[in-house]
Formats: sequence, structure tokens, C-alpha cells
Amino acid sequence: MKNQLNIELERLENLITGLFEPDAFEKVSGSLLADVADASGADFALLCTKTSQGEFLTAHYDPENLLNHTPHLHQELERCYDTVIHATSSGGEKVIVNSSVHPDYGYLHAVLGAESLTFIPAIFGSISYGYMLIGKSAAEFSPENLTGVEGHRSLAGIFLRSLQGVQHNRYIENRLAQKQKLETIGKIAGGIAHDISNILSSIFGSVAILKRKAKEQEDILRLVTTIERGAVRAKDLTKNLLSYGKSGGKLKEIVHPEFLIEEISRMISDSFPATVDLRISVEEKPDLIHGNSTQLFQVLLNLCINAREAMADQGILELEVKNLTVNGTNAFRYPFLTEGRYIHFSIADTGKGINEQDLSKIFDPFFSTKGEEENSGLGLYIVYGIIKGHNGHIEVRSKINHGTRFNIYIPSIIKSAKHSVPSVPIILIADDEEDLCDLLGELLESLDYYVLKVKSGEEVLRIMKDEIKVDLLIIDFNMPGLNGIDTISQVRQINYSVPIIFSTGSTGFSYKIPVENLNISSIIHKPYDFETMLATIKELL
Repeated sequence: MKNQLNIELERLENLITGLFEPDAFEKVSGSLLADVADASGADFALLCTKTSQGEFLTAHYDPENLLNHTPHLHQELERCYDTVIHATSSGGEKVIVNSSVHPDYGYLHAVLGAESLTFIPAIFGSISYGYMLIGKSAAEFSPENLTGVEGHRSLAGIFLRSLQGVQHNRYIENRLAQKQKLETIGKIAGGIAHDISNILSSIFGSVAILKRKAKEQEDILRLVTTIERGAVRAKDLTKNLLSYGKSGGKLKEIVHPEFLIEEISRMISDSFPATVDLRISVEEKPDLIHGNSTQLFQVLLNLCINAREAMADQGILELEVKNLTVNGTNAFRYPFLTEGRYIHFSIADTGKGINEQDLSKIFDPFFSTKGEEENSGLGLYIVYGIIKGHNGHIEVRSKINHGTRFNIYIPSIIKSAKHSVPSVPIILIADDEEDLCDLLGELLESLDYYVLKVKSGEEVLRIMKDEIKVDLLIIDFNMPGLNGIDTISQVRQINYSVPIIFSTGSTGFSYKIPVENLNISSIIHKPYDFETMLATIKELL
């Protein structure tokens, strides 16, 4: 008895020590599976689990090379994983399958070429963290064969539970290190770009003067124009650098995720080869996003193009959109997201994958795995900046020859008059003077307000009827279609009591119209005194 106890303690010690090896899963699994195969008389043994991040892992012990003829074994095991976990979790019982016509496991039974299969749950603390699968190719398991596997079930449970904790901590450490690196790069890039922008401002001013002076001298004018074009390209480049790692951004509109996906789908159908199998999954009623639809379209399309290239124009491209609520029960799975509502975009391919070394640098400025002869699209460092500008998070998971998956999480706005995420005040500006609207919007966004900008009264009413929680309206009088007064009147008719700032360029306007009846909170005349505008907004909110 003492010798048996010593053997079990030695196994447990080896198991715990092996957890911290770089190839812990394969190394410890191999030893564990060899033991369980020996104890049960199995011809082969497999161990299957999912990490806390949802990655499916499998290892096998196969001394007779009986599994060499099963090229899709990994996919088949993953396909039936949840079914097995559900079946073995109730009471932690083994599942023995001696028939290839079994409705749930029959196909796997045939794929493995086994006469008998037994699924053994890896239980720890009444929770199943995976299972062992043992098989015999030409005989069935007897009760005596299976009496010796009970101890291995507990060891497997301890191992997988501990491995999950180690892997989760390692994942957080790696992602945190990458996040800190990207933020540092973003600050450096932003500082450089800001200085370059100041220099370019002087160049543009000088070019404007030179063009006026060189109107009659075509050769000089041509050189000045060349300088101007170069300066414009430099300006675009510095704009991209300024957006990298920046938490702000020009968030202009309500974005419907399902419309974005429809547009992406049409683009892919028209331009991708038929050998790319596009699979789209969109939640029936996705939340809305407060953001820039053009930028988000660029991000999604660029990731789809990268996926197509990674598959050499042949494979499966999955595009998924769903609502996600992060709360106390699942926050550990999303360590870089605060609690709240998000839209989760997922773009996955079955391509060649990305190696671990490149994976850690994939969002670095100007980093690319493409050769010089290949086309280069929107850099992933710009993708990172756009998502960060939407207060979102992007991550990538990939393995060589197992494809790549990008996950994007963007805070959503719930379609409800009472609830809104994010919780910061949302201000809707209605003004057809685009420059003035942009200037006021950027000022408010710099003060951490969320800003929606529209050009007509009709757009105001559409947003309000979508039941978006708007905290303040700034409405100009002179707009195409519905003017400001008519817009406010209709807003009040649908019983919205939101504060309204009425803006007008006419100093005597307020005396001609009984604006009191429309419950207008304040009147501000153009041109704006921004300090007065900010003070008024602060008072009303």
C-alpha cells in the first residue's frame, strides 16, 4: 500500500513540475496517457480539453501508429467535444461506446477504426475540464480493464485545471506586455508625428505663398506643386501615426453592425474567388455602435483580405457578429475589457497561420509578414489605432497550419431609452455647417463626451426614434429640410424631454418665435463662444 501511495505521489509531483515547462501539455499528457493505456490495456489514448480562451487542445499516445490514417482527427474531436463534456459531466461517469452506429459518437468511432471506445472525464472539484479517450481496435473493454483508470481520472482533472490556470496567467502576462509595448510605441509615434505636423504646417504656408508668386512661371510652379504633393503624403502618414494607440477619435454616427456585414459580404462576393467559402453569422438583433462606419468597414475588409491571402484564395472565411455582456461571471475571460455591453466581431480563416514570434509584433507600426512583391493594404498598426479610437480592443490568435482568428470588441449602445453603454454623456449636434460641426465635436470629444453629428432635422428624428439615449441636443436653425424649430417641435411631440441648446446666426431670432413653448433650454448665437457653450453644456448635464 505504501509503495502504491509513493507511486501516486511521484506521479502528482511530476505532473505539477511539468506544468511550468514550455511544452507542458504535450509532455505531461504523454506520460499520463501512457499510464492510463497501460492500466486499461488500450491500444491508444487521447486527452482533450479547452483553454479558458476557448482554444481546443488534444494530445495522444499511439505506440502502434493506429491513428496515422485519420488526418481530420483534431477537427472531429473538437466537433464532438461539448457533447462528450455534457455526457460525462453528469455524475462524472464514464461513457463506453461499443457501436459504430451510436448517434453521437458513431462517426468518431469509425474514424478512429476502433472496436470499443471509452470516454473518461477529467474531473476536479465536480467540474469537468476535459476528458481522456481510450480505444481498442479489435476488442471491447472489460470491467476489469476499467477498474484501474479511476486514479488517472483525478490526476487528469488536477492536471487540466492547473494547466488552465497557468495558461490563463501566461496569456494575461503576454497580452499585458504587448499592450504596454503598443502604448509606449503609440506615445513615441504620436510625439514624433505631432512635431512633424508642426513642420508641415510651415511647409504648407510657404507653398501657398510660393504658388501665388510663381503663377506665371510654369517650371517653378511645377516644382512647388511637387513639394505640395509630397507634403500631403507626409501629412497623411503623420495622421495615421497620430491615430496609433490614441484613445480618442472622430466618432460621428450611429453604426448598425448588420449593415456593415451586409456591405462586406457584397464586396467579398463580388471580388473574392469562389474557392473562398464565406460563412457569416450575425446575431438577430445586434446592439448599435457609436463610431465611424467608414473606418470600421476598412478594418473588417482589410482583415478579410488578409485572411484570403493567408489561405492562398482557397479555404473557409468565417465572419461573426454578436452581442457580448462582460460581467462578474465571465470577466476573467476578457481581462482587458471593463464590464459592460460590447459588439464582438470575429474574423477567422483556415489559412497558414502566424508563428508566435510574428504574433507578438503584428500590431507594431509598419511591421508586415508580406514580401516586397506582395500588395500591402491597411497596416495592422492602423487597424489597432482605429479600434483603440473606438475605445475597443483587438486580439489575435493563431497557430501555424491551423488558421488565424481576430477578435474585435467595441462598446455598444443598447437600443433602449433608459439604458446606454458607454455611460458617458452623449451629445447630438445637428448642423449643416460641416467645419463648425467638426470643430465643436472635436472639442467635446477631447473633454470625454460622446458626440453624434448629423446635417438635418430628419436625421435627428431618426436617431431619436431608434431609442438611442441622447443626453443633450444642439440644434441649428438653418438646416435643409426640417429647420431647427420644426425639428425641436417634433422631438417634443414624441415626448422627449432631453435638454436642447438652440443655435442661430440671427441675433433677433429668439424674439420672433415663442421658443419657450418648445422647452428650449438655452439659445446660443453664432459664431460660438466656446467657453460659453461648454459652460452651458456642463450646467445642463
